[in-house]
Amino acid sequence: AAEIGLSLVPRARGRRTAFAILTTIGAVLIMAAIPFRYSGMRMSAVWIFEAEALLIAGIVTREVVFRYLGMLAGVAAAGHMIAYDAAAVMGRRWDGADVAPDWRTGLLFAVAAVIFYVNSQWLPRRRPEVFDGNYESTLLQRAFYLGSTMLWILAWIVCPEQWTAVAWAVLAVAMVLLRTPLDLDALQVQGNLIAATALLRL
Repeated sequence: AAEIGLSLVPRARGRRTAFAILTTIGAVLIMAAIPFRYSGMRMSAVWIFEAEALLIAGIVTREVVFRYLGMLAGVAAAGHMIAYDAAAVMGRRWDGADVAPDWRTGLLFAVAAVIFYVNSQWLPRRRPEVFDGNYESTLLQRAFYLGSTMLWILAWIVCPEQWTAVAWAVLAVAMVLLRTPLDLDALQVQGNLIAATALLRL
């Protein structure tokens, strides 16, 4: 609310870049506030939404610095989710104390997977005039692998014990089957890697 309030200051409204950035960050934070307050999510939820706000602000203002910051913040958020949220689930399951599906943490990883997939595939096609740098396009393609990693962890979180291998196998088959209609060679590579982890799990 403070960010949006600052964007309405006359001096900010007269500067297009400042207005766009303040309203983008404010709107994304307001959207993130409700699920963060009522779903029990950790700071990872705010981090992933703030990273997306920076990326969107970079697209709106055509400022490459904000886009790089958004992508780097997304990687940091993914690392935080793996190191804290996924690790907390593993800690509970390690000695068999709690092997129930964790739907709250799973929802967080599902949202992150969708965001990474949208960033890597939809945004470059939607705004090709913005993402015209080779290095920037390469970073976005790496976000596609982050999305699959989030899905892989999601399957483990919501399908514990023996069902993990089943969930990974289904995910691997789905990726390989979607490779041709979506024209994404990376899906076949990722599907085979996930299939290998399903075999190791078995």
